[in-house]
Amino acid sequence: MIERWLMDYWWILAALLYVILLIVVMRVLARRGTFDTVWPRITLAVTCVLIILIPTMHSPLSYVVAVGSVFNLLVLFKGMFKSESSSEPVER
Repeated sequence: MIERWLMDYWWILAALLYVILLIVVMRVLARRGTFDTVWPRITLAVTCVLIILIPTMHSPLSYVVAVGSVFNLLVLFKGMFKSESSSEPVER
């Protein structure tokens, strides 16, 4: 009974383990004080791996992962393209 369930719904267990692993990594980085510098790199690496795996996924899951990846990339890069105003005058 449980073997059949694991064969059909293995992805639920994998997703749960993934979330637990991310929580553990977040706590370790927070204790070290390196969360702000290391976490964006980890997020970008995980997003790239998920984008590579999208063609191998079944259709409902692949759409969810694609939307999540795009949202994640938007959040990661939202501050990259901001123009910052400087108080110093521009020298010409």
